Amino acid sequence: MFKPRWLGTIVALPLLLTLDGLGAGNLKRAQVVGSIAGMKGIVLVDQHPVLDKQAVFSGEVVSTGASSGVFLNLRGTVAILVENSELALTGSGEATAMALRKGALQVRSGSSQPARIYIGKASVVVRNDGDFPSICRIASVDKSSVVIADRGHVEIHGAGAPLIVPPGKTVRLEDGMPQAAGQLAGKVSGEIPSATDQRGGSGNVSPLNLSDAVYLEDLVATQANGRVRIALLGGSFLNVGARSQMRIVQHDAQSQQTEVELKLGTLRGEVVKLTKGGKFETRTPTAVIGVVGTIYVANVTTPQDTGVWSITGDVTVKNIDPNVLGTVVLHTGQFTHVGLGVPPSAPTVAPAGQVQTQLQHTDIEEGQAMGTTAGVQGGSTGGGATTGTQVGTGGGAAASAAPGISIGITGGLAVGASAISAVVGGIAIHGVTQAQANVSAAQSTLSDAANAAGQAAISANNAQTAATQAVTAAQQANNIATTIANQVNSILQGCGCVSPSGP
Repeated sequence: MFKPRWLGTIVALPLLLTLDGLGAGNLKRAQVVGSIAGMKGIVLVDQHPVLDKQAVFSGEVVSTGASSGVFLNLRGTVAILVENSELALTGSGEATAMALRKGALQVRSGSSQPARIYIGKASVVVRNDGDFPSICRIASVDKSSVVIADRGHVEIHGAGAPLIVPPGKTVRLEDGMPQAAGQLAGKVSGEIPSATDQRGGSGNVSPLNLSDAVYLEDLVATQANGRVRIALLGGSFLNVGARSQMRIVQHDAQSQQTEVELKLGTLRGEVVKLTKGGKFETRTPTAVIGVVGTIYVANVTTPQDTGVWSITGDVTVKNIDPNVLGTVVLHTGQFTHVGLGVPPSAPTVAPAGQVQTQLQHTDIEEGQAMGTTAGVQGGSTGGGATTGTQVGTGGGAAASAAPGISIGITGGLAVGASAISAVVGGIAIHGVTQAQANVSAAQSTLSDAANAAGQAAISANNAQTAATQAVTAAQQANNIATTIANQVNSILQGCGCVSPSGP
């Protein structure tokens, strides 16, 4: 029987369509996300050589060889990939999303939508800053990454709240988490247990003790009777009252840019005089509080209301919702409160008792710690001994025992009250028994002081090691920044690309 040749083709066509995933509604086409605007040296897309001006699609991987680079235009966002790097274009749902698998790149935002660059478990968002592009450099090796904000709005998203990276700053990440050592905000200069610290606002919670470091995004929380005083870099102080939760979102002592978030409880700020352009803001669930060289108290009892007192100086207060108009200025001794969705109340003179109560709720002496707030003096018979701690701004301690013997201990170490073996509750014991006990106490104190001095030496060594590591990390970050900048310039010159306006 005669069969036309084309009959077999018709029969086979549905099978071919099914096998290729093109039949039964499975037709899928990759989305164009941009194009190659210029390149230098060896550039591959999905391991295949590419041509200049070639379109690139979501799901493709762009890679560069040695002494190579590529200039990508991704719907207005520019990504410049340097040598020995690999970038996956992930954005089918996001216009300018990409994942840096290794190497380094520079990103310049230029579209209405922000650029998002995934690095490990975190992502970097580069968002337009007014009429100018925001510029960011990112380098990634294995699980370690460096994010350098050159200009505009750059933030890191990972576990916890987003971390804003101010222009000119560098943040190191390990496995997608910002490294606290690069974001030191201050240290604990006084505390009444118990207070806790949660690094980065997530993960393990640990006790917060005298001289402990406090980093950006740490969630500082106090318990029923706990209070903590934090000495910020640059000279300002934050006193956190009992049953409170606070975190330092931004603190740049050099540029005087500080943002603090009070989630719950009471906070007293003692802010050094800011120069022109300086900013010190406290944000609560309902209010934004601005000060310039001021002592103020903010109290959040519920998420629906914030009370604000000016202790000295002027304080500006407005609703945290930008759609709620109205700003008040508090002068010394005045009070306002800000409810949810309403402007601040008119300033009123706060009763003296009310102000005193707020101060008492946040009072804590510099260097104060439970069990080390006062010395205890023994009798003088038989060359008695005096032991205790000396309160100082550095949180240090001093101990003395027997005439002519004085031992100073620095580095934030305190000699505890446990060194006093001959005095109980401040009651002097007289007579020969007292003299013997005081001699014993002196010996014990000297022993404890020697131990503390040894610990101080260890602490100093650790501090020196940490400082060396910090300098090394800073130098490495600077080298990375310089390398990326040089390679970007080399790519732009080598491929003849027109560079967007620099930072």
